[in-house]
Amino acid sequence: MQAWFGKKIKELRSSLQKFDFSKGCQRCAYFILNNMEKTSVINLQEEMGFDKDVGKVFPSQLIFQLHNTCNYECIMCSGEYSSSIRKNRDNLPAKHNVYDKKFADSMITFIKHARVIEFIGGEPFLVSVNYELLNHIVTHNPNCRVAFVTNGSVYNSKIEKILKQLPNVDVCVSIDSINPDTYALIRKNGSLKNVLNNIANFQKICSVGSIAVCPIIQNIYEMHDIINYCKSINVDLWINTVEGSLGSRDVKRCSSVPEFRLQRLSTDEKQRVKKYLLSQTHPDKYQQKLKSLIEFIDL
Repeated sequence: MQAWFGKKIKELRSSLQKFDFSKGCQRCAYFILNNMEKTSVINLQEEMGFDKDVGKVFPSQLIFQLHNTCNYECIMCSGEYSSSIRKNRDNLPAKHNVYDKKFADSMITFIKHARVIEFIGGEPFLVSVNYELLNHIVTHNPNCRVAFVTNGSVYNSKIEKILKQLPNVDVCVSIDSINPDTYALIRKNGSLKNVLNNIANFQKICSVGSIAVCPIIQNIYEMHDIINYCKSINVDLWINTVEGSLGSRDVKRCSSVPEFRLQRLSTDEKQRVKKYLLSQTHPDKYQQKLKSLIEFIDL
């Protein structure tokens, strides 16, 4: 309630009405100023029709990112988003989870008014409080759109039971490669075979709307293969641009993590990458994503 109705959010709204993005919205300003509006939150609001909901008392969209619990140690990620990295790479104690059943119960009023509720992580299917929230959604607003961004490693009867009670579920699975060797290199602790099987399981009971990819040095020459896989299972492609560690703008180098940032490629190699990306033509919805990726490489 404080986050939505309190003093800080009122100041932010007042600033945005004056087109002042300096109070916490600098990232959207960065994308807009670099002609990358399609990556900004503002574009998402328009695509989802949330711009029509301006003035509503409660938010139309809720995004829950409540803990860093994750079984993967992806090379481009950090301990902020992965408990496994925090433990094994950063050698830091586990983050305390301040979100409990009491918090979940306090969200019922917001859940009742939401049109879209999204769960991200960490790995959302491993965060225990998410199941408290999902039970509230089933009880109070089962017809809203419920979205998950997941690494696809977790699928069980508990998940299946909840998803079957929600008629409007969309799952986005992050894979980064459909080559088992590349996948194992990027997504440490993961099994591509397991994830592909789980994608098939998800598709039996809900929509797998998109496959998410972080284009990095290790997989950039596999982008056409990934798109062909998306076409084969009839899903969209979502590209996450990686400027540094996902947990920090300043990459803290360590010997166990190879360089992955496309910006660190030489000018000649960037040209080779762009030539490769333009070497095949795909349906427009995929081609536009490649165009945006090329624009990012040129920055």
